[in-house]
Parts: sequence; C-alpha cells; structure tokens
Amino acid sequence: MSASPVIEINSGKLRGIVENSVSGVSYVAFKGIPFAEPPIGNLRFR
Repeated sequence: MSASPVIEINSGKLRGIVENSVSGVSYVAFKGIPFAEPPIGNLRFR
C-alpha cells in the first residue's frame, strides 16, 4: 500500500494513513473527515 494515500472529495483532499489491525491486516484510515453542521434552533429535533 502507498505510505500516505490521498483521495479527493467535494470539499477537498483527504490524506490517509496505513494502519494495521490487531489481526495484522493493513487498512487505510482517514481522520478528520468534515461532516455537516449540527441542526440548531427550530431545526433541532425535527
């Protein structure tokens, strides 16, 4: 696997890191992924 894979999404690029699971399987982790803003005011609990 690439040491530092990069993917492009609508809001920019994300850089991943290769990690190993407890069973020794390699996977790519992407951290700090942007999410939508939480509903506030009269939009909350609808």
